[in-house]
Amino acid sequence: MNPRQKLGVRRKRKKKKSLVKSQRLIATSQSVVDGLEIKFMKQHLSLPLLFEAKQIFFDGKIEKNRVRSNVLKRMAFCNAFSNCATKINMGAVIGKNHSTVIHYNKQHEWHSKYCNEYIEYYTVAEALVSQYVTKEEDFGGLDKPVMVGIIRDLRHTLNVKQVEINNLNQIIKDLSKQIKDAEDAKWNIKTYSAL
Repeated sequence: MNPRQKLGVRRKRKKKKSLVKSQRLIATSQSVVDGLEIKFMKQHLSLPLLFEAKQIFFDGKIEKNRVRSNVLKRMAFCNAFSNCATKINMGAVIGKNHSTVIHYNKQHEWHSKYCNEYIEYYTVAEALVSQYVTKEEDFGGLDKPVMVGIIRDLRHTLNVKQVEINNLNQIIKDLSKQIKDAEDAKWNIKTYSAL
């Protein structure tokens, strides 16, 4: 094979691999499939909910200085919400880079063992997390915007089904009227034949 033919074969293989990858991605990334069957992924809170939690935790004011108590508060907040938010979103919420959030996560174990002030902040932050994160058995680990979307879809499905039910009820009424007319015609034929 000459170099051009080899390049063509490589391109075909690459296209085939990318097609297979995209098909796998489509198959695994569906959150709502086949009507009402729902597959749940790891729960992530939306940015508005994270900002609301930040306002509550920091009493409306977050200071961007490097005073130890402020750093420990930010660290406790980020580590408490680390299981239900992406690092990029957490960084955006506290006004830091996502690498700062990664650093906070790495420091969590040491601070939770040896720093009483951090333990107090983390306990408060964990209590706040429990208010925002639902238990899996309650709502399948979904936050409010996702649930609103699902409810909207369910309402639409309900309206479609209600229209179908109304159409079927009308068909039943029409058929029952035809049956009654047929029975009346049958009785009329019997009475005429008896005369």
